[in-house]
Amino acid sequence: MDWLNTVSDTVSEAYSQNSGLFETAAKYATDAFGWLNDNPAAANVLGGLATGAASYFAQQDALDQRFQFERDLYREKRADAMINPGTIDNYGTHVGTAKKGLLSNGVIAGGQ
Repeated sequence: MDWLNTVSDTVSEAYSQNSGLFETAAKYATDAFGWLNDNPAAANVLGGLATGAASYFAQQDALDQRFQFERDLYREKRADAMINPGTIDNYGTHVGTAKKGLLSNGVIAGGQ
């Protein structure tokens, strides 16, 4: 429990050194909330603006994630459709025919 006393002392010291800063911030926050309480129409407008902005950014984030997913899916499908050198060897009855030609055994596929 000695660490708890140390933390408490540190917080107390920081508060005493910066009490003017904390009091100023608390005063501004109290004044702002008091103004919002006195002006409910303005509070509704500000709340609507904040909600709209948050909704916009959430939709943009969702679109970015969807586009990234679609790009990744396209890359995976494209990679699966490509020839992978060395994966055709000893493939059942196709060994004789798959190893002939420029595409499967030539320069393109890196054959022997």
